[in-house]
Amino acid sequence: MTPLVVAAVLVAAVTHASWNALAHHIKDQLLAFTLVGGGGALCGLALACFVPLPAREAWPALAVSSALHVVYQVLLMRSFGLGDFGQMYPIARGTAPLVVTVLAAVFLQEVPDAWQLTGVAVASAGLLGVALWGIRGRRGAAAQRDVPADPDVPAASDIAAASGEPAASGEPAKAGEAAGPNGPAAPAGSDGPAALPPPASPASPASPASPASPAGRSPVASQRPALLAAVATGLAIASYTVVDGAGVRAAGSALGYVAWLMLLQSFVIPAYAVATRRGALLAQLRPLWIRGLTAGALSLAAYGLVLWAQTRAPLAPVAALRESSIIAGAAIGALFFKERFGTPRVAASALMVGGIALMLHGG
Repeated sequence: MTPLVVAAVLVAAVTHASWNALAHHIKDQLLAFTLVGGGGALCGLALACFVPLPAREAWPALAVSSALHVVYQVLLMRSFGLGDFGQMYPIARGTAPLVVTVLAAVFLQEVPDAWQLTGVAVASAGLLGVALWGIRGRRGAAAQRDVPADPDVPAASDIAAASGEPAASGEPAKAGEAAGPNGPAAPAGSDGPAALPPPASPASPASPASPASPAGRSPVASQRPALLAAVATGLAIASYTVVDGAGVRAAGSALGYVAWLMLLQSFVIPAYAVATRRGALLAQLRPLWIRGLTAGALSLAAYGLVLWAQTRAPLAPVAALRESSIIAGAAIGALFFKERFGTPRVAASALMVGGIALMLHGG
């Protein structure tokens, strides 16, 4: 990997974390991704007017990748609706690099050399480690209180400080977590008929049945839907990364490929929102449109840079380097969401830098 490729992917990582943070900050996730899709489609349409059409050989990959991106967006909506940004984002992104390494070796015959493979492993270890540390911290807090973990109550502050996860921030509790003595909070996106269904809310701490949810689930089991959604999101990321790596190389134009990818995959969620929200949709979108369309434009820019990098470097190190967006997301959380960065994320940053150095040595 050349320094120019590294710089492009690092810029893409920061841009990607930024649009995800904007989308997560919009509590109705259907509205958020409707606007992200709309912004991406508008930018893709404008770009398509000035760049060459992808070559014929790239269109099967474009079709498959468009479907995978829609699956990814639905899973990302689900994970953001169930869990904290600081937890779901690193799990989803940290799952992808090692899976991409395996898929690229199997389907594209891209077997990384020893330096690159070590760099991917080191970087992935740091990213997954910080994600798993956060899960460990939440479980420990839940076990001490005999209730599902809640980042908004004072008893969680010590765990949050140690794990780098957000302490009490005034944000509403996520679905699947207790909201304190006033009862469970509504899930993100619950104010519209198309909102994704939340898991069963756990019992209030004051309830005699507090050690488990009304359905009898343990505190650890209550996190399972969010964790599964985040891991599934990571698998979707790995799948479309490999498909796009093959497609963009066959397209003859990275800009043409990304423009048509945005056009093909961006209309599905907005169309669903139109069909389900009907006349209420415009009024719901109006106060959010600047943030949402900005997120869509950032999404196109971030993935365009990654696709360009994939034409000039093997997929595995590009995928691992791209997931430095986890560190960027943690920094955004610390600066704008008042989350703590924490010692584990400092360690993950150090491992990420070490992994980058190894990948550059091998490239």
